[in-house]
Amino acid sequence: MMAMLVLGAMLGFVLDATWLTLAVDRVSKLGRDSEDEDGDGGWEKPGPDPVRPRPPSENPDWWPVFERDFRVYDDAREHAPLSR
Repeated sequence: MMAMLVLGAMLGFVLDATWLTLAVDRVSKLGRDSEDEDGDGGWEKPGPDPVRPRPPSENPDWWPVFERDFRVYDDAREHAPLSR
């Protein structure tokens, strides 16, 4: 029973040491600029936030029409009588 406990502890130690070694190696590679192909140091540029998308950089052609139509729609909703 004691031998199984010791072997289990040794196996756990080996697995933890392996995981830690791989994690440290990966983190150390992120800071290296010389081996990186695109020169950003291994850090990926974040993509757009799916929860809060960015506004368009330039107003598309349909945007003024949409704003006008939305303003009319919103005014109609605010002044429409409530029916129950």
